[in-house]
Amino acid sequence: MKPRWNHVVSLSVLAIVIALQSVAAAPIVEIRLNTRFAMAPASVRVVVVIEPHAANRTLRVELDGDGMFSSSDITLEGDGEKRLHELYFKGVPAGRYTILAAVLTAHAVRGSAEESLNVISMEQ
Repeated sequence: MKPRWNHVVSLSVLAIVIALQSVAAAPIVEIRLNTRFAMAPASVRVVVVIEPHAANRTLRVELDGDGMFSSSDITLEGDGEKRLHELYFKGVPAGRYTILAAVLTAHAVRGSAEESLNVISMEQ
C-alpha cells in the first residue's frame, strides 16, 4: 500500500510544529558568574547577557547581601545594544549575596534574573 501524499505532508507539518514548540525562547536577561564562592574581600565579575529588543532602555545590576549593597545602571540602546555586559564589584566583604539583573523599558521591568554568591572569610 502506497502512502498518500496528503498524509505525508500532514505528518511532516505536525513534526515541524512539535519541534518548534519544544525549542525554548531565549531568556530576556541572564547572569553568568565564574564562581558561586569567593574569599573576602572579593572582586566579583558579573557578566550579564541581554536579548536585544527595541524596548530595552536600562540594565540595572544589584549586589545585595549581609555586608554590602551596590547598584549600577547602564543605559541601553534598544535592539542595537550589545548582548554582553561586564561589571565588577570590588572589596565585597564576607557574607551571602544575591545578584539581581533587570532589563527595564521606559515604564516597566521587561525581564530579570537572580543568582546567589557566598563570600567566605578566613579570619576567625
